[in-house]
Amino acid sequence: MRTLLKQPAAITTQVARQIIQARNSLLGKLDMALNKFDLTAAQYGVLDSLAEAEEATAGQLCQRLNYDKGAMSRMLVRLEKKKLITRLVQKEDARVFNLALSASGVAMFPSARSCVDKVYADVFAHISGNELNTLQSVLANTLTTRK
Repeated sequence: MRTLLKQPAAITTQVARQIIQARNSLLGKLDMALNKFDLTAAQYGVLDSLAEAEEATAGQLCQRLNYDKGAMSRMLVRLEKKKLITRLVQKEDARVFNLALSASGVAMFPSARSCVDKVYADVFAHISGNELNTLQSVLANTLTTRK
């Protein structure tokens, strides 16, 4: 097999590839675990954000989750069809909708969160607390400097 590059990839490229692989692996495990709730990892992310914020606009969710508006719009339609979220008209501006978990979304969310927490615990079981703190610090630094 012929390689296109004569030199090994730079450390930044290697780290970026590992982050992408870790993300993809984690999302795959979450998708499998959340299947029993008829959810994807991406849909769970929206529900988790709404559970934390109680209400948010689609634009706020796009910013928080780093999603484009078209993808978010399609996801919100799917979550509405599943009756997991509801649109609430803003009192200040009737043209703007806030999104919130519906009653069935509120009822289902704790079980889904517990399922996700188990996946996280399994994924990070082999990493020490100090290593997790370091990883969190490095990732937080990376995410704040990208803006």
